[in-house]
Amino acid sequence: MMRRFGTFDDKAHILPLRAYFADTDAAGIIYHGRYIEFAERGRSEFLSGLGYNVGSMKARFGSVWVISDIQIKYLTPGYVDDVLEVVTSIAELKAATVTMAQIIQRVERDRRVELARVQVRAAVLDLETGKPKRFDPAFKSAMARFC
Repeated sequence: MMRRFGTFDDKAHILPLRAYFADTDAAGIIYHGRYIEFAERGRSEFLSGLGYNVGSMKARFGSVWVISDIQIKYLTPGYVDDVLEVVTSIAELKAATVTMAQIIQRVERDRRVELARVQVRAAVLDLETGKPKRFDPAFKSAMARFC
């Protein structure tokens, strides 16, 4: 049985996290590279929530999930012990690529403060040829529900 973390809300997946000391620099500010890791966790849990584990795609489809482009905009700093959410949605879905939009935000009582915005383009590569291939129809259909 595949464990799933986070929840779906309308057209997005929300993954709660906490910023630990190991996520920060000497000043207690979240290190910029950690946002890439937080976003990766959010995408992985989004896919797991759809019933598709990134690690099992090799056996299931004969392909691997790859990132072809990533852009990040840092908006305001996060700090040690911040409660965070990684909000992941699909911005664009094509035959062989998907662009996922992500917001990493701090949860403050009754409001959210955006810390970073991430946009990632991903595709699948055929294991035998090493070339991009179209998404499996069921996989694409599962993602299409969130466009």
